[in-house]
Amino acid sequence: MVHAYRMLVERLLKEDLNFPIHLGVTEAGNGDEGRIKSAIGIGTLLKEGIGDTIRVSLTEDPEHEIPVAKKIVEYANPESLFFESIDPFEYNKRKTKQFFNIGRDNSPVVISENSNENSDLYFDRSNQTLVSKNYQIKIGGLKDDFDGVLVSACTFMNDVEEIKDLANDRLIVLEAGLNDDLRTIKECFSECIKQEILCPIILKLNYKDLNADDLLFKASIDLGSLLVDGLVDGVWIQSEDDHNSSELAFKILQASGSRITETEFIACPSCGRTLYNIQDAFAKVKEATAHLKGLKIAVMGCVVNGPGEMADADYGYVGAGKCKVNLYKNRDLVRKGVHEDEAIQALIDLIKENGDWQDLPTN
Repeated sequence: MVHAYRMLVERLLKEDLNFPIHLGVTEAGNGDEGRIKSAIGIGTLLKEGIGDTIRVSLTEDPEHEIPVAKKIVEYANPESLFFESIDPFEYNKRKTKQFFNIGRDNSPVVISENSNENSDLYFDRSNQTLVSKNYQIKIGGLKDDFDGVLVSACTFMNDVEEIKDLANDRLIVLEAGLNDDLRTIKECFSECIKQEILCPIILKLNYKDLNADDLLFKASIDLGSLLVDGLVDGVWIQSEDDHNSSELAFKILQASGSRITETEFIACPSCGRTLYNIQDAFAKVKEATAHLKGLKIAVMGCVVNGPGEMADADYGYVGAGKCKVNLYKNRDLVRKGVHEDEAIQALIDLIKENGDWQDLPTN
């Protein structure tokens, strides 16, 4: 969505067509996932100065959409975020060396400040060390002889030459606070590309003054803007609630397509063409299939837009009239006119028939 709008704007500028542009993420879904996808897609573009009207589309009651839209607008003040070293029209993960399992072709890691969290590494404050199951990384300043370098975004830009000399065989933890603008952070990554600084970068964001609701939107927009361009090798969100921070980091990585740790759900909002209870059906589909990591499952309202909008899903659950559902495997219609009372089990059976089902782990 982000790249498509960028290409549209480039074409409009070339043709001298100054039309206003409407933004929306159509199949965002519901809950935190729907809000995060909307924040990443819409917020990234608004911060780049793209977009004149927006619509947040959630598989929820329509009145839930406006507060989300207002939060996105609140945290997405336009900034100049385009740099020659970063191609806005094609996803290219920033080239780095590998540091343990961080960087190069590895998915971004998640850092927490509590050893009890389900993260890849945690920060041992007493020793200033990042700790994983298999290794430890001592963190210090540019002058310290440690494997990890902690540096603020502003210091990074002031000391690029020193960082280039000292940090290419290290890990960088780039630290930014609530008041640091996204342009400065993105400029650090752009400078790494220009200067061929190949060390992996973990982005540490301090949001300790935000409540959980504001944290979700602010972090999604900030991180999403960087993840859609393949710039970040690790995510470290600081907030008052460390558990919520780690969980949010994984959800942002999932929504941006940077790291898949859950089932990916695609779902449209209800409309006049939806003749079955899509909210109820979506909740039941998620409950039945949320453990199928890596699968894409779409729950769509009608056969008018549904088959096209769910085209990249592994399985589709698409409204087909009053209380009726069609089931898809990829783009192929395989079950037609299933009554919604039987459709969830029919979807499970279809997934099993194709060898993609996994039983829930037993304790």
